[in-house]
Amino acid sequence: MSATETTPAPERGPEQSLVPNLSALAFTPKPRTDLTPDAPDGRYCLDLPDDTIQCDSSVVVLRNALPFTDEQTQELRTFILDETKVPKTPNPMNANYYVKRRQTTFGALYSFGQKMASQGPDQRWPQAVTDALQFAQQFAEARGIAKELYNGVHANFYPDGSSGVAPHSDAEGDMLRGMPIISMTLLSGDKKPRPFSIYEKPAKKGEKPLKIADVVLGHGDVIVMMGRMQESFLHGVEAAKPPKEFKNAERMNLTVRAFTPDAVSYAGQKRPRESV
Repeated sequence: MSATETTPAPERGPEQSLVPNLSALAFTPKPRTDLTPDAPDGRYCLDLPDDTIQCDSSVVVLRNALPFTDEQTQELRTFILDETKVPKTPNPMNANYYVKRRQTTFGALYSFGQKMASQGPDQRWPQAVTDALQFAQQFAEARGIAKELYNGVHANFYPDGSSGVAPHSDAEGDMLRGMPIISMTLLSGDKKPRPFSIYEKPAKKGEKPLKIADVVLGHGDVIVMMGRMQESFLHGVEAAKPPKEFKNAERMNLTVRAFTPDAVSYAGQKRPRESV
């Protein structure tokens, strides 16, 4: 299998429904001011602070929607930490060091600022990855989107509270523009949840982005980025404070995207600054 070959997801057995009944949720948009750290299930508009008149960009929060078992979490952790499958990522700012965050993509090629591993169907994927893909495909179907468009899962592993990723938007050149991006959180070790931060994009290059929300994501929580969010907003995971309290708190996330068939690069985007 070529390191630059785009690959389909592996075949799975009959699907069971993993997605909660979306019609039972309050899917009517809620204002951004309601997007608190412990915000309950729902869709939250980002465009205006306290109104839903304009809702071009939004997030959906689904609490404990995909409660991965300890066995699934450990299997994914073991896979990502196996350097024969997922080599360490060189620090783009200093080639003598590696970034703490480990990452790989299953089923498609995706370059998040640096060269990274991609996993094809010739390998057995961890069960958490196949469940995440199935969840995303079912979510898409529930929203009237063809499930086959969701064809890749990007995995991140944050070994402790000092590792994170700076505010960024996802590389929509690698994806079908405007499609929902569905991200699941897994925790191991001390299982301390951390915030998923959302920022307004600065009007001028070099300006500091304005944080508008912190959403604390626990084990099994799902957050979906929808609409024009990648065009108008940034997101990231800040280093935890104080770091020593998160020394043994590992965090993983699986983000499912609708990749373009030739998704091979992060071209034209400013690479996110890593916590190293």
